[in-house]
Amino acid sequence: MGDKIYTVLKNLKKYLKKNRFLIITYSLRKNSFSNRYLTDLKLRRLLIKNFKEIYTIEINRELFEKNSKHEKLTLFIFQK
Repeated sequence: MGDKIYTVLKNLKKYLKKNRFLIITYSLRKNSFSNRYLTDLKLRRLLIKNFKEIYTIEINRELFEKNSKHEKLTLFIFQK
């Protein structure tokens, strides 16, 4: 899974024109299989290495931390 995200980011950087925005949403669920390998924090670190961060917005963070039934949605806005 890790290799694929690097490939995706490399291709995004290659095809995204200068001063254009990259908007990514990431849904984080507690005990999710996919979140063991890539969390919103890991994704943000990878994006910061390749793009300029404009905003990162977390939705439902408090509910997520209190109750495992809730998801946390993270909206990343970056620019090349």
